[in-house]
Order: sequence, then C-alpha cells, then structure tokens
Amino acid sequence: MQHAALLDRLASEKLEQTANQIQAEGWRWVEIRLQTDYNTLGEFRRLEGKPLPLPEKLQKQRVKLERKQADLVAQLQNAPEELDDDKLAELEEACNTVEEQIEVLDSQRTYEFSRKVKANCGVIVSVGDHGQPECLYGLLRKEDQAIFDKSKTPKNAHPGDASLDTTADQEGQTRESERETGYSAALIEALTLEKTAAIAAELSQQPSVALAAVVHSLVISVLGMELDLYYSDKVVQLSTRQVNLQPVEFSAAAKALQAQQEAWLAQLPRSSEGQLWTWCQAQPCGTLLQLLAFCAALTVNAVQAKTDSTNNSRLAQANTLATALRIDMNQWFTPTAANFFERISKPQIQRALTEAGKTPDSSTTTFKKAQLAEFAETQIAGTSWLPQLLRITSPAVETTE
Repeated sequence: MQHAALLDRLASEKLEQTANQIQAEGWRWVEIRLQTDYNTLGEFRRLEGKPLPLPEKLQKQRVKLERKQADLVAQLQNAPEELDDDKLAELEEACNTVEEQIEVLDSQRTYEFSRKVKANCGVIVSVGDHGQPECLYGLLRKEDQAIFDKSKTPKNAHPGDASLDTTADQEGQTRESERETGYSAALIEALTLEKTAAIAAELSQQPSVALAAVVHSLVISVLGMELDLYYSDKVVQLSTRQVNLQPVEFSAAAKALQAQQEAWLAQLPRSSEGQLWTWCQAQPCGTLLQLLAFCAALTVNAVQAKTDSTNNSRLAQANTLATALRIDMNQWFTPTAANFFERISKPQIQRALTEAGKTPDSSTTTFKKAQLAEFAETQIAGTSWLPQLLRITSPAVETTE
C-alpha cells in the first residue's frame, strides 16, 4: 500500500485479463479504469441487457440470503416496543450486511446483449466495491451515436444537443435525490412492487392505453430500435416473464388483478390451443381488447431492483405509462407502519411527517421507533402523502421536427 503506482499497475494487469475476454465477445471497445463513479456513467448512454440466471451454486446462496434477509426484516417489523435502540441498530446492521452479500452475488450475474448493441457500444472494466472486477456493459459514446443517428433520431437525441445536457442534469439530480432518501434496496423494491401492481391494475381496465403500450413494445423489439431509442428493456414485457407480485398479494391492486384472472379463466376454453383460437376468433373486438389489456397488464415491470441503474429506460417508461393511465397511487397504496414507516429510520419518519404538513413536536423525540411509526401512520392518514418512489411525475413533452 506504500507503493501506489505498483498497486495500480498490478490491478491494471489483473483487469486486463478480464478485458481481453470481453473484447473477444465482439464489443466495439473495452476500456480499463481503476475507479468509476456517477460522473463516469455521465459520459455515456447505457443500454440495459437481458439478465441471465446466476449459476446454480450462486443462486442457492442467494436464496439462502434472501430467506435470512426476510427473517431479519420480520424481526425488525415485529420487534417489541421495549427493545432498546442498540438491539434495533444491530438488526438493521445485520440487514445491511445481508444486502451487501446479495449485492456481491448479483455483481457476478451476466447479461445478454444483441449483436447490434455490441457492435456499437463498449464496456468499462474497473474494480468493484468489494475488490472484484466490475464490468459496465452497453456504454454508448456520443461520438458513436452519429453513426446511426442520421435524420431518424428526434432532435433532442442529437449528440451535443442542449437537451442531452439537461437530461444528464436531471438524471444526476434523481440519483442525488435517491441517495438522500436512504431507503434500503429491499424497501425500494417493495415500494416499486406496489407501483407495478397498481399500474397493472389500471392498465387492465384501459384497453386503448394497453394497445398503445403493446404496439410501442413490439415496435421497439421487432423493428430493432433498441439502440436508436436507447431502449433494450421495456416496461411492457411481451414474453412469458411476469413479475412475482406475491410479496404484495394482499394489496388492493394485486387482489384486483387476481379477481380479474379468475374471471377470465372461467370464460376461456382451456382444453386445447385450437379451442382457444376458435374462441378468440368468435369474440367481438371489445372483448379482445379488454383481454389484451389484462394480458398486457400482467407483463408490466416497474420494479426497481438493486441492480438497476437509476436512468433505466424501463423505469422511465413506467412513469410515462402511469401518467397516460392518469393513475392515482393513493387509491392503491396507503403508507402504514407495517408497509413503510417501520422500514425507515426515525429521522426519515420525521421528514415524512414534515413533508405531509404534520411537523412533529418535541414530545416525539422520546418515542421509540415502533411508537413513532404508529404515530406517523395515524398522522399522515388522509393527507395524500406518498413516498417519493410512488409519486407519478409528468414526463417532459418531446417534439420532433
């Protein structure tokens, strides 16, 4: 450690082995950087690849860690009021440790990219937070964008256009805002699961929006526009993949979807594919559109996992889709002690109360966390306050010439 230059050289030589393997996969360029940060990613547009399953051994380890994490979260949520703050802090620290262990496993997950993406994008190889090689795939340089930009790309996507700088600034502000919330990865995923279920429930009842969403997703995939539009992942996923809504199965949105599924299954012939096709042909357009809306709804994925980048196109599309649906998240989610306040810190609860116009007085400073969580539930009820992750913001309107 007393010879920084030597340390850098040894690290670079080790990373070079990984870089050579990646270069052989057909990427346009591969670069070694010992350190990366948000400013590094700001130099590029990053295209998301399709995540592939972890190797069986690592997946088993991940399942064990998820069970351990669920047990720790349950202990936190059910902790008796007399439990002192030190014990609570120990449990929270144990949760954070397990999250870090899951993160290390997820960093070893590989992703699948199309030939077109590889031919135009590159990879940065660096040292990860836990000392292992970390690869940032699917990075598109602005100078490479000009190759396929031409006149087809909207004005606001031209390299050097002022709107690109604005977008980068907005993304930076979003990342900063997320760091300030301090929510755990598990809570972020839980909240965005609620959001996913709510969007799906609304989409299932609005066939015209569902039709637009399905066409949008098909055009991007079938016409090979992932690279042109910086999309390689879609909010409406036209495949057999579905988000597991079981963690929020008792939410209003999940129950609504389950009721609709049971109603449709009661109508649909299920003995053979031929009978189903005959049934579909015999239905009026309105029925098919309603069924299309429901099926499209089940493919919605607005869940923000720990491995997702903050400027993930799928998450941005989710917000756009929610806006088109004119969704009111207060109809689908109410923050309670159990589903939210017990899962954040006391200072975060205090900030939530202040945001909701219920600034706590000095008497709450003596409350234990469980007491403060219950207090927040009763105070915020009826105020329409929601955690930031569940607020639907209107996307900027884009124009083309």
